[in-house]
Amino acid sequence: MNLKHGILLLSMIASCSAFASSWKVSYQNDDMRGTSQKLAYATSDNLVNFEFPYNGGSHLGIMVASANTKLGEGEKPDSLPIIRAMLFIDKGQFQCNPYNDCHISVKFDNGEIQSFPMEEASAGRADAILFSDSEEFINNLKNHKTVIIEAEFYRAGRKQFKFNLDDFPEH
Repeated sequence: MNLKHGILLLSMIASCSAFASSWKVSYQNDDMRGTSQKLAYATSDNLVNFEFPYNGGSHLGIMVASANTKLGEGEKPDSLPIIRAMLFIDKGQFQCNPYNDCHISVKFDNGEIQSFPMEEASAGRADAILFSDSEEFINNLKNHKTVIIEAEFYRAGRKQFKFNLDDFPEH
């Protein structure tokens, strides 16, 4: 399963589940190719309100994933390293396209504000964005207790979302 399939899966999970701040981990197996992938996601502790048609409160989600990997003898999918990260909004649209400077602002614990470049998840999707380079973001998730993420949204400006990282799956 590629990241676009992961986005589709995540959209279904997000729309069907109650939002909580703890990390949820799942595993996808591709029986045809003999590969497995680890996916983990969490939703923000807070929600923000957008105008119609996205009113009613929106959570931001973080999804991280391993590569699709053929497991060796005795290897378990939970040992797969996380290498990719993306953000999704359950109701709303990111203001991110190839023609503007698409980035988010992030603050881990009480550290300095960092800027991370982002990319569209796929053509026509405005509810998910990918980290251009996930490694630094993932390393910070592993080594901090909280994060605030600020992203720009269509007709709503910049909004901030808070996450507790205590139970990040690779601590």
